[in-house]
Amino acid sequence: MRVAVIAEQPLTSSSTQFRALQHLPRLRTRLGQVDAYVADSEVERGRGRIDQVAFFARQGVRYARRRIELERALRGYDAVLVQRGAYPMGPGWVARPLERFDGRVVLDLDDAVFELAPAVATKGGAGRWLYGGQQARVLLARADAVVASTRALAGMLPNRRADAILPTPNPTRASSTDTSSRCG
Repeated sequence: MRVAVIAEQPLTSSSTQFRALQHLPRLRTRLGQVDAYVADSEVERGRGRIDQVAFFARQGVRYARRRIELERALRGYDAVLVQRGAYPMGPGWVARPLERFDGRVVLDLDDAVFELAPAVATKGGAGRWLYGGQQARVLLARADAVVASTRALAGMLPNRRADAILPTPNPTRASSTDTSSRCG
């Protein structure tokens, strides 16, 4: 079996490390080929209106690049484990390759990324588009199974139930996982 693990956050994220990458060795032992695709989301934000416009432009290019990378990468996989989403923040169309994926899709959530945070609700249309939960809602609708990190989060899922609850482990020692990524 060939499985792709899609992590929304960069390698520096605890969520990526402890909800996705630390499981790679066990998944490879049980399932065969398992490849990790970790988002490169280290985009600097500046101050002022010009820097904000430049930030949105850089993010738009990264969204498009991530979508294209996922479309190419997912060919030939039997299943996909998505940790949070396809790319931090952003519109639902970034997740379209996952929405159209023919194999099984498992969505792992450790946060209510499908909700619009109160601070985001006060932003303008572009801010709500960039920071909203569209990707998570697209993936929740597509997922064959959903894993939540807590019972409380499982109870918040819109229009579905969690299939499993898997608490995030306490990082007591340095992780020795393979943190190589294929997508950027």
